[in-house]
Amino acid sequence: MPQCCAVPMCANKKGGHKFPTEDKNRLKQWLVAIRRDKFTPTKNSLVCKSHFTKDDYQLPKDSVLEKPRPVLKKCAVPSRFPWIDQNSSLHQKKKERHQRRLARNERKISVQVHINNEKEKDDTFLMETTNFFEVEIEFEKKQNDVGIQCDLCGSDNLKTLKECLQNENKNKKSSIANVLDNQCGRSTVLYWFPRL
Repeated sequence: MPQCCAVPMCANKKGGHKFPTEDKNRLKQWLVAIRRDKFTPTKNSLVCKSHFTKDDYQLPKDSVLEKPRPVLKKCAVPSRFPWIDQNSSLHQKKKERHQRRLARNERKISVQVHINNEKEKDDTFLMETTNFFEVEIEFEKKQNDVGIQCDLCGSDNLKTLKECLQNENKNKKSSIANVLDNQCGRSTVLYWFPRL
């Protein structure tokens, strides 16, 4: 069964190199390089060949073959990734998405402005001359933080308000409203429901 590459955003299933599980220091370097610190590789986990450079390979010294297959150096660490490679299609797609987002934020809206130039009255009909102009208006999205400060009549008034609510509740046995208007002189409405 073909194994997928363990590098994020890579779905390559063509061969690869197993993680150096016997060398803990080198394993940590690989995990940091592929941005998967908390990943625990299994015996079948692979990093595909596309994440290594030509300098990461060497020819075996004791090969009897005419064209020996290069092997990965013991000190090699994967170093080619989509998030580093500026020419990758992934980077290009992200750049295009960013451009589209900027275009959305700075929308140009074409508006027809209706201008009445002349109004002429005649005995038999009303003639209205209208000109249309096309105007481009640029809108730029800006965000402003807004803060609202509320004052609840001060702590002394709150004690008075609480006492007033309790006294009113004894008499009415229902909800009490507009008490804040009387105490603070504001148009705030307070609804209070007694416990049953």
